[in-house]
Amino acid sequence: MKKAVIAIAALAALSGCTTIGPVAGLESGSLARYDCEGQGFSARIAEDFTSVRLRTHEGSVNLNRGEDDAFAGDGWKLTTRGGMQLAHKDKIVARNCKKQS
Repeated sequence: MKKAVIAIAALAALSGCTTIGPVAGLESGSLARYDCEGQGFSARIAEDFTSVRLRTHEGSVNLNRGEDDAFAGDGWKLTTRGGMQLAHKDKIVARNCKKQS
Protein backbone atom coordinates (compact mmCIF):
# COMPACT_ATOMS: atom_id res chain seq x y z
CA MET A 1 0.00 0.00 0.00
CA LYS A 2 2.79 2.42 0.93
CA LYS A 3 4.53 1.76 -2.40
CA ALA A 4 1.30 2.49 -4.29
CA VAL A 5 0.91 5.86 -2.54
CA ILE A 6 4.52 6.77 -3.32
CA ALA A 7 4.06 5.72 -6.96
CA ILE A 8 0.91 7.83 -7.34
CA ALA A 9 2.64 10.86 -5.81
CA ALA A 10 5.63 10.39 -8.13
CA LEU A 11 3.38 10.14 -11.19
CA ALA A 12 1.51 13.29 -10.20
CA ALA A 13 4.79 15.17 -9.76
CA LEU A 14 6.13 13.97 -13.10
CA SER A 15 2.94 14.87 -14.93
CA GLY A 16 2.97 18.42 -13.55
CA CYS A 17 -0.18 18.02 -11.44
CA THR A 18 -0.49 20.42 -8.55
CA THR A 19 -3.02 20.62 -5.81
CA ILE A 20 -5.18 23.73 -5.96
CA GLY A 21 -6.60 24.53 -2.56
CA PRO A 22 -7.22 27.29 -0.05
CA VAL A 23 -4.75 30.11 0.46
CA ALA A 24 -3.95 31.48 3.89
CA GLY A 25 -6.05 34.53 4.65
CA LEU A 26 -8.34 34.26 1.62
CA GLU A 27 -11.81 32.68 1.72
CA SER A 28 -13.83 31.91 -1.38
CA GLY A 29 -16.98 33.92 -1.87
CA SER A 30 -16.19 36.67 0.61
CA LEU A 31 -14.47 40.00 0.09
CA ALA A 32 -11.66 40.48 2.60
CA ARG A 33 -10.10 43.85 3.43
CA TYR A 34 -6.39 44.05 4.25
CA ASP A 35 -4.49 46.77 6.10
CA CYS A 36 -0.85 46.97 5.13
CA GLU A 37 2.30 49.03 5.38
CA GLY A 38 1.74 51.07 2.23
CA GLN A 39 -1.66 50.83 0.57
CA GLY A 40 -4.53 48.63 1.73
CA PHE A 41 -6.62 46.50 -0.60
CA SER A 42 -9.55 44.11 -0.81
CA ALA A 43 -9.45 40.62 -2.30
CA ARG A 44 -11.88 37.83 -3.12
CA ILE A 45 -10.61 34.39 -4.15
CA ALA A 46 -12.57 32.32 -6.67
CA GLU A 47 -14.39 29.20 -5.46
CA ASP A 48 -11.89 27.00 -7.32
CA PHE A 49 -8.94 28.92 -5.77
CA THR A 50 -7.39 29.64 -9.21
CA SER A 51 -7.81 33.43 -9.26
CA VAL A 52 -8.23 36.47 -7.04
CA ARG A 53 -10.20 39.65 -7.72
CA LEU A 54 -8.10 42.47 -6.31
CA ARG A 55 -9.44 45.95 -5.52
CA THR A 56 -7.05 48.80 -4.80
CA HIS A 57 -7.52 52.57 -4.83
CA GLU A 58 -6.23 52.38 -8.44
CA GLY A 59 -9.03 50.05 -9.59
CA SER A 60 -9.81 46.33 -9.85
CA VAL A 61 -7.91 43.52 -11.54
CA ASN A 62 -8.14 39.73 -11.80
CA LEU A 63 -5.00 37.84 -10.80
CA ASN A 64 -4.34 34.23 -11.81
CA ARG A 65 -2.72 31.73 -9.48
CA GLY A 66 0.86 30.84 -10.23
CA GLU A 67 3.64 29.17 -8.30
CA ASP A 68 3.99 29.27 -4.52
CA ASP A 69 0.41 30.52 -3.98
CA ALA A 70 1.21 33.83 -5.71
CA PHE A 71 -1.35 35.52 -7.95
CA ALA A 72 -0.35 37.76 -10.87
CA GLY A 73 -1.82 39.76 -13.72
CA ASP A 74 -1.63 43.18 -15.41
CA GLY A 75 1.61 44.09 -13.63
CA TRP A 76 0.28 43.14 -10.17
CA LYS A 77 1.51 40.29 -7.96
CA LEU A 78 -0.07 39.19 -4.69
CA THR A 79 2.24 36.96 -2.64
CA THR A 80 0.57 34.92 0.08
CA ARG A 81 3.35 32.69 1.43
CA GLY A 82 5.61 34.00 4.16
CA GLY A 83 3.36 36.99 4.80
CA MET A 84 1.00 38.69 2.40
CA GLN A 85 2.36 41.47 0.21
CA LEU A 86 1.37 43.23 -2.99
CA ALA A 87 3.66 44.42 -5.77
CA HIS A 88 2.96 46.50 -8.88
CA LYS A 89 5.42 46.41 -11.77
CA ASP A 90 7.96 44.63 -9.54
CA LYS A 91 7.77 47.32 -6.82
CA ILE A 92 6.32 46.34 -3.45
CA VAL A 93 3.42 48.68 -2.70
CA ALA A 94 1.95 46.88 0.34
CA ARG A 95 3.68 44.61 2.85
CA ASN A 96 2.90 43.02 6.21
CA CYS A 97 -0.77 42.88 5.23
CA LYS A 98 -3.20 41.84 7.94
CA LYS A 99 -6.81 40.88 7.35
CA GLN A 100 -9.31 43.18 9.04
CA SER A 101 -11.65 41.39 11.41
